[in-house]
Amino acid sequence: MPDRIRKVAHFNASVPNEPGAGARLLEALRDAGVNLLACWGYPTGEGAQIEMVPEKPALFVRAAAKAGLRLGPRQESILITGTDRPGAMAETFHKLATAGINIGASQGVATGNGRWGAVVYLPPKLIPNAMKALRRR
Repeated sequence: MPDRIRKVAHFNASVPNEPGAGARLLEALRDAGVNLLACWGYPTGEGAQIEMVPEKPALFVRAAAKAGLRLGPRQESILITGTDRPGAMAETFHKLATAGINIGASQGVATGNGRWGAVVYLPPKLIPNAMKALRRR
């Protein structure tokens, strides 16, 4: 089965770099019924950044506001999901390179049940061409 390639909304937020900051944020989103397709965080100097790809962006934005979370601007990224196999990320990177597209950032993961997924970040103007390149066989 071919990989599923789709454009998704992506948001980020700054939180304190301290134990429990991410948990509080994610619990507030959970309590509001928000499902995240992808989420990861990393330290940034004295704080931390959390990147989130919500299943339903409008619900996510409302829940974040209610929780007092200050979001960065909405961005678009590409979400890829499919059957896990050796070289899945290599295929993705190769298709983008062949199209002359330089990746801004990417996160990939195998889920352990024979599936894999990745989020690819690109400048907004490159997303349409990247979608075409990734959908080519």
